[in-house]
Amino acid sequence: MTFDARVFELVQKAHSDDRTAPRKLLAIAVEYLRARERLPDHLADYLADAFEVASHKGEQKTQLDALGLELGLKALNRRPTQVSAYDVEVYVSSCIDPVSDHDALKRYKKRLESTGVEIGLTKLRFLLEKGREARRLHDADL
Repeated sequence: MTFDARVFELVQKAHSDDRTAPRKLLAIAVEYLRARERLPDHLADYLADAFEVASHKGEQKTQLDALGLELGLKALNRRPTQVSAYDVEVYVSSCIDPVSDHDALKRYKKRLESTGVEIGLTKLRFLLEKGREARRLHDADL
């Protein structure tokens, strides 16, 4: 696992009111790529999630819009999400089939979209991490 504290903090801010976070993340990605170094895991996931969502869109404009939304460069709105960290953590931990977190988050994203909730995989991954941390703290208090 490759970790970079700057990346960890910026990925959490990518879909918030901090509109500089996505540009900073892309600049950091350029640093790593130019140096031919492995991307930190959070940055690799952030980019892969955006590319994956965009790759499933048909038209070029739709692909660009999806990529911009996933990276946090473009926003439908900047209102707080309707999805809680608790909801995401419970969904992923309750998946009956043994699936990866990524696959579980993709399923949850589809489920949310069917109810009209637009949310990116990066945001869901962030909420999952927050939910798991809250559960760890809760369990430690017991």
